[in-house]
Amino acid sequence: MQKKILCCFFFCHTLWFFPIAIAGNESPFAESLRANRYLAETGDSEGQYQLGKHFDYGWGVAHDAVEAAKWYRKAAFQGNIEAQHSLGLLNTHAGNYIFANPKDSVKWFRAAAEQGHVSSQAFLADAYVEGNGVVRNYAEAAKWYQKATVQGDGMAMHGLAVLYAKGFGIPKDLVKAYAWNNVSATQGWGIAKTYRKGLEKMMTRVQLNQAQKMSIELFKKYGTEHRD
Repeated sequence: MQKKILCCFFFCHTLWFFPIAIAGNESPFAESLRANRYLAETGDSEGQYQLGKHFDYGWGVAHDAVEAAKWYRKAAFQGNIEAQHSLGLLNTHAGNYIFANPKDSVKWFRAAAEQGHVSSQAFLADAYVEGNGVVRNYAEAAKWYQKATVQGDGMAMHGLAVLYAKGFGIPKDLVKAYAWNNVSATQGWGIAKTYRKGLEKMMTRVQLNQAQKMSIELFKKYGTEHRD
C-alpha cells in the first residue's frame, strides 16, 4: 500500500513538473512565432513580414521558402517595405532557395527602392548592370547606385565607381571612380580595395591627389554604411 502511495506521489509530482520542463525546453522563438502568426492571420502587415522571416530563417519552425514567400507577399502587397525587399531577395538567383524569379525580384526591389530602401536600391542597380530580370541599362544602374551611395551603401559606391571608371551610363571620370571606390574600401569592402589598385595604375599623380581630396569629402558625408 505504501509503495502504491509513493508511486502515485511521484507520478503526480512528475506530471506537475512536466509542463514546466516542456516550457523550459521551448524554442526561444516560440513566443515570437505565436504572436506573429496571430498578427499575420489577422492581416497585420508587420506580423506577416515577421512570420515570413520565421520561415525564411528557420526561427522556431523548419525553413520553408514557399511559406516565407507567402507571408512576405501578403505584407508586400500592403506596402511593407522590408517585406518587399525580403521578397526580392527570396527570388534572386543568388538566394540558394528552391525557386528563382529574377523578374519578380526586380519588381519588389523596385517597390522598396522607390520608398527609399537603400539595399533594394543597390540590388536594383545590380540587376540593371547584369541584365538580370530586366533589360541591361547602365544609366538606370547609375541612377539607383547614386541613390544608394548617398545613404552610405558601400557596395553601391563600388558599383558606381566601376561605372565611372568604364564610362558606362555616365561620363567616364577616373577621379570620381577612385573617390567613390576609396570610400567603399574604407568601409572594409575587399573588392573595392582590390579595384583601387587597378585604378591607381590608370591615373596620373594629379588625378590621384584630386581623388584623395574628393574621397575625404565624400567620406565625411556618406562614409557610414547603412546597408541592411
